[in-house]
Amino acid sequence: MQSVIVANLMISGHTLKVQQRRDACFGTGYWMTRPCCQTLQMEHPALEQLEVGLDEVRRSPADGGTLELIVRRPAVDEREVLEVGELSLDEGLVGDTWNQRPSKRTEDGGPHPDMQLNVINARLLALICPDPDRRPLSGDQLAVDLDLTSTNLPPWTRLAIGGAVIEVTDQPHTGCAKFSSRFGPDALRFINSEAGRSLNLRGINARVIEPGPIHRGDRIRKA
Repeated sequence: MQSVIVANLMISGHTLKVQQRRDACFGTGYWMTRPCCQTLQMEHPALEQLEVGLDEVRRSPADGGTLELIVRRPAVDEREVLEVGELSLDEGLVGDTWNQRPSKRTEDGGPHPDMQLNVINARLLALICPDPDRRPLSGDQLAVDLDLTSTNLPPWTRLAIGGAVIEVTDQPHTGCAKFSSRFGPDALRFINSEAGRSLNLRGINARVIEPGPIHRGDRIRKA
């Protein structure tokens, strides 16, 4: 038995069908996005509004945070939001396409082993995207309520989440044109500003060290 709710989101100016399903096979609800033809205009917070909200991002906990969002990317510009996910040594987030995506940072152009998981601060994501239904468009598999600064989480810091352990890597996570098209040019300027870079507002990269299940709402602790 599977129930479906359909809504619309936008990626790169295109409306997307969004289906929230509850599937007996997985026992969990998720969003799936698929492109369609209609276009629409989105309003995004201005730079001044983003700067005002920066103090709230700075109040993110240094430890004992929360896993707020789990998102996998089954294909380009598609998103599935999970209540329960599985982290794997080989796949990262099981069902995600990290292991199929090329990287300019590897010698052979294949997936970068130290970029299995993109992790973004949930308070930052809420600031740049007030609509919670559009937040999965960031492309980050994990949104966490946790201080992601390099001072708090230097490379090779390990984090226990649910039944898994991940490790922060030294690969930078940077904003791109897609980020600007989804959340506005001011959001891109904001995360790439001096303050944005010092706080790792675009997020961090991580890899799976110990596989296991994760659940939305899991506590996150330094391991």
